[in-house]
Amino acid sequence: MKTKLITQVISVLIVGVLLGGCMPSVDKAVSLAFTQTAQALAPFVASETPFSFTREPSETPDPNSTATSSPTPFQAPTLFSNSGVNVWVKNVVDENIIVFNDLNMQQLMAISIEGNIGDVVDAFDGIWVTDTLNQKIYRIDRDDFLITAVIPTQTLQIKSIAADAQYIWVGVQEEESLPDVNSSPNGGILQIDPQTNKIVNYIDLQAPVVKFAFSDTKIWALVETNEFYAIKIIDFQTQQITDGGLYGIWQGHTRIYGNNQGIWIINENMPDTIQHVDHTANVLLSSIELGRYPGTAYDMIGKDNTLWVLLDQGSVVRIDLQYNTILSVIPVSRYCKELFFAGNNVYSLSHNDGKVYQILADQNRLGAVSSTGSRLPTSTPTINPDIKEKVVCENDFVSRLAVGMNARVNEFPPYANRVRIQPEKDAKILGYIEPGEPVEILEGPSCSTDWVWWKVKSVQTGLIGWTAEGEGTEYWLTP
Repeated sequence: MKTKLITQVISVLIVGVLLGGCMPSVDKAVSLAFTQTAQALAPFVASETPFSFTREPSETPDPNSTATSSPTPFQAPTLFSNSGVNVWVKNVVDENIIVFNDLNMQQLMAISIEGNIGDVVDAFDGIWVTDTLNQKIYRIDRDDFLITAVIPTQTLQIKSIAADAQYIWVGVQEEESLPDVNSSPNGGILQIDPQTNKIVNYIDLQAPVVKFAFSDTKIWALVETNEFYAIKIIDFQTQQITDGGLYGIWQGHTRIYGNNQGIWIINENMPDTIQHVDHTANVLLSSIELGRYPGTAYDMIGKDNTLWVLLDQGSVVRIDLQYNTILSVIPVSRYCKELFFAGNNVYSLSHNDGKVYQILADQNRLGAVSSTGSRLPTSTPTINPDIKEKVVCENDFVSRLAVGMNARVNEFPPYANRVRIQPEKDAKILGYIEPGEPVEILEGPSCSTDWVWWKVKSVQTGLIGWTAEGEGTEYWLTP
């Protein structure tokens, strides 16, 4: 099992520009109606034209249509009294929503969803799940685990879903024939009233929306067009759409987080930096450097002046946004691709591992790791064609080692392997083998606590003991 080499990093950058006060709160919900006939914003071009308030019914779901309801087929009885916060996790292989209790991350229920599960949002006393195959949105009751509404989007392809304090927002792409191969699909945002489970408006942004961020008075929508990402800003008070200005267009994988102090942006072309932008003044306020940590920023979420960033080499960085200070670095699986909140904790999801990783926010450390069910089929490349991969334990872990071989501790992520007196997680720790350190395989394998253990000897220090080869599709010892 890996140890965390880096536990805390002191101040990287201090915000050099004082942020202004919070934006004024919205006194009441502003009704937004957006139409195809509006003089809408062309991709990456700002528009100051107010929204038009008509749209052809044939081109968007009927806001007055009734959402259908149906009971859900589910498996597995409740295992124990639920005294904590429910954690709702998707498994895209089994097409299930798994409900865990956050006190011990034991499974409460498995809820089957027909189609392909997209995103999952916990809001308004319900769990909102997108079906990207049948273009439907399911609402599941938090308490009885039953599907209480099914909202179809008709011909609009679902790309994302999010919630603010008043509405559910769904990013969509319009199905239509394109004039040529270089054209981009149209799209926008559906606005759903959680009180009625009905679509009440459509915001035409002329591009599919893949992510959202919110402040009191604005929606930031991340739209995708021909492998470029652009930020569109929707103002509730003025009913206008503007673009992100100088910092509003990005090429390659991009994610955003916003609040009343601005918007934070990660992009694969600036893998070591998080940009903090004030869109009111259209200026870069600060940058947070991540260069000392292996991997590229892939996903991020934020709450209560804290930003959580997932790096694709297997760690989650916690950042204090008030001082732009990195507070901690927490190891997870390198196959994790998503971050989300549940209760007071943060969770990282890996479809390749078929596992969810709990991060205890109040303790700045990894908590429980639980299985969500089946994992994505993957083929692990063999470094040496002469090495034979085989399953040596009942946990389906594919081992690449054998007695007499030489191996080394994986360098990415750069965590040391614990060496124990016996092949068990609770056995006495004899020492550590550092990243890149070579070892000889003396004995094994031994199957214990779902891991494959090998007795090794460090070539550098002579340390002898038992260490684990890996977990799921992650290898801590490599040939």
